[in-house]
Amino acid sequence: MMAMATVAVADDSLSGQELQEKIAGHTITGITGGGDQWWEIYHADGKLEVQAYDRLVYVDTWNIDDDMMCSTFPDAPEFDGCWAMRLDGNVVTCISEHGESPEKGVLAN
Repeated sequence: MMAMATVAVADDSLSGQELQEKIAGHTITGITGGGDQWWEIYHADGKLEVQAYDRLVYVDTWNIDDDMMCSTFPDAPEFDGCWAMRLDGNVVTCISEHGESPEKGVLAN
């Protein structure tokens, strides 16, 4: 079992219900600070596909725990964790125990 750090959820973060309604079944894309494209597909059935900075595609599952989006990747534990999400129009910001991510994503389809 993975230990999760506590993340302070901001008042404007999506609730668990909003995560289900707005993120499930959709793709988030973005550009890393190094200029590499990344994407995450949150399939409605709980499958998660991520193409990261290394251009490899990682597949596992996602779930919602309270108002947090969580994932576990046995082959890429650096992606494990839970985070809050904020949505401003179609721009997604993730907030972890380390604070707000400087990389923003764009919610597609």
